[in-house]
Amino acid sequence: MIVHKSVAELLKKDYYETLGVPRNASTKDIKGAYYKLAKKFHPDQNKGDDKAKVKFTEISEAYEVLSNSQKRANYDAYGHTQHATSGSHGYQGGAEFTASHAEEIFRQFFGQGFTGGFDFDTIQQSAGRDNIYQVSLNLSFNEAIEGCVRELSFRVQGVCDRCSGTKSEPGAKKSKCPYCGGSGEEAINTGFFHMRSTCRNCYGQGYIVTTPCRNCRGSGVTMQSKRGSIKIPAGVSDGQTVRVIVDGTEVMATLNVERSRQFRREGFDVHSDVAIGISLAVLGGNMRIAGLTGPIDLKIPTGVQSHHRIRLSGRGIPRLNHYGSGDHYVHIKIATPKKLTPKQRDLMIQFAETEQHPSDTNIIGLTDKEDSEEKDRGKQRSIFRRIKDSLWSDNTEATGTKTGTV
Repeated sequence: MIVHKSVAELLKKDYYETLGVPRNASTKDIKGAYYKLAKKFHPDQNKGDDKAKVKFTEISEAYEVLSNSQKRANYDAYGHTQHATSGSHGYQGGAEFTASHAEEIFRQFFGQGFTGGFDFDTIQQSAGRDNIYQVSLNLSFNEAIEGCVRELSFRVQGVCDRCSGTKSEPGAKKSKCPYCGGSGEEAINTGFFHMRSTCRNCYGQGYIVTTPCRNCRGSGVTMQSKRGSIKIPAGVSDGQTVRVIVDGTEVMATLNVERSRQFRREGFDVHSDVAIGISLAVLGGNMRIAGLTGPIDLKIPTGVQSHHRIRLSGRGIPRLNHYGSGDHYVHIKIATPKKLTPKQRDLMIQFAETEQHPSDTNIIGLTDKEDSEEKDRGKQRSIFRRIKDSLWSDNTEATGTKTGTV
């Protein structure tokens, strides 16, 4: 089979190159590429720039073909020639793909009409979603643990009140689509295959709106304000998404939970640190600590060691969609005093005297006291020796005198 190509067909840029995607790109990749390029080159973003307008039209034409599995298969097999030889109506039958076609694809992709101005924030909220509003909510740690109710106001697209979604002025007549004859489909003949696809001119409706609705500008939808409340259940975690219906609109709320300075969360369990003194650690006792829902009386066992972990069953975070709660784990930290009063120091030395220490251990205060006592004992021995020597000397002299007399 010999295929003849016109000059226009030869000059047409490859659709994959136009969108900047490989030939094996997925549908998701193609949509993502169109989303970025359409925002960048939309005429409302580039007023007075004819090159951007042409680029926007090329991008839309490429997306219109590659986003449709049948059209993409035909294009992969026959290239641009397929559209010139198919015998179908619309741009695929040889008619030029116009800027109005590009604008309509843009509106369909983003779900609303933007002929009155390009609104990036609105596009980002609605792109690729049908009547779904996504919002990010900031919660404190306690709000996430205990649950709360948040008031919400937002704008989403809804059916136009004026035309009830018909896209035309009330009472206006609609004309039959001249390209598909009112069937909503167009035929594609390849010589080997005979296929039918959605009409490019009326987009499958079978009719053309001759008098667009003034309120929605022919899109059938308008931006509408919604108000409602979202009930956040107890026990939600950071990054979790809650799905609720607010005033007939599906709302996907992503939660950003603030970190607690006192508690550490692990699933539905919570951990906290408690510092205790030496006397409480040695003797044991009771103390009051902070819990998730209020103060807790904690029993400290006698002789508890530092980093010991005490489990408080059922005092943790409520389990979502389950009964009960997690556990609260208390980590004991023994706080050693940095300064002692003279009385406390004497008591610690007395306590140290009763302990058994390795032979190579030297305790400050205890060693000094032992040295001092040894010196005192040495002095006492020295005094006793001098007294003894003195007494011995006197006794000798007295004995010697008597002997000489005799």
